[in-house]
Amino acid sequence: MTIFELTTTEYKIILERLKYKSNLKLNITNIPQDGKYRIDESDDRIDVRISTLPVKLGENVVCRILDSTNSIPAMSDLGFMWTSKRQIDKSMTKKNGMILVTGPTGSGKTTTLYSVLATLNTEEKKIITLEDPIEYELP
Repeated sequence: MTIFELTTTEYKIILERLKYKSNLKLNITNIPQDGKYRIDESDDRIDVRISTLPVKLGENVVCRILDSTNSIPAMSDLGFMWTSKRQIDKSMTKKNGMILVTGPTGSGKTTTLYSVLATLNTEEKKIITLEDPIEYELP
């Protein structure tokens, strides 16, 4: 279903604006780039993640909208089957280690990991994450 169509010129203007707001390099079109920018509206804080990818006819852009004002859900609210939940709980009780979560865009990887972080985040523990870009900031 087509909602509206852009001319090539309009698309390039919008793409340039998105890249500029996200601190991406405007003159780089032959390699993928990732960035983000924030929209602050009254009490709402919206993060927009931008991903560009070179394609045959130019550049493709994907924008993901994240509402940073929403709280991170508890692990019990994520809807895991009991077998998966048990494995995650077992992993979270280990003294050290690494948890890797994979899946396609929009499958809940970030939500899952931040729910784990929120559960483990206490003053007695040191937690290090490797993220690029950082999507949510926890105390």
